[in-house]
Amino acid sequence: MDKKLKESIYGCVGKGWRGILDKLIDDLEKMGWNGEVLQVKEKFGGLRFYISYGTKEIQDRIYKAEEESFKTCENCGKPGKLTGTYWIKTLCKECDELHNNH
Repeated sequence: MDKKLKESIYGCVGKGWRGILDKLIDDLEKMGWNGEVLQVKEKFGGLRFYISYGTKEIQDRIYKAEEESFKTCENCGKPGKLTGTYWIKTLCKECDELHNNH
């Protein structure tokens, strides 16, 4: 994948999910994905990765990455859990405390 496109995808979510995105993109490319990304974002505390077309195997791999995001701090990449009341995020204890003190 083009480095500029990858950097723009990274900018859509916190740095803690870069590892999830790197592995996902690498796996999808090996599976024959065409590289087209419609949207990448955080929603209800989890990663969302939307593409234009993909086989069932590609869609399953995306789902696996999205599920992994619910266990990974979006800020730092440590193990995390869903937190928040109005704005739900997946954060580790330390990032949650920092986030809620501001």
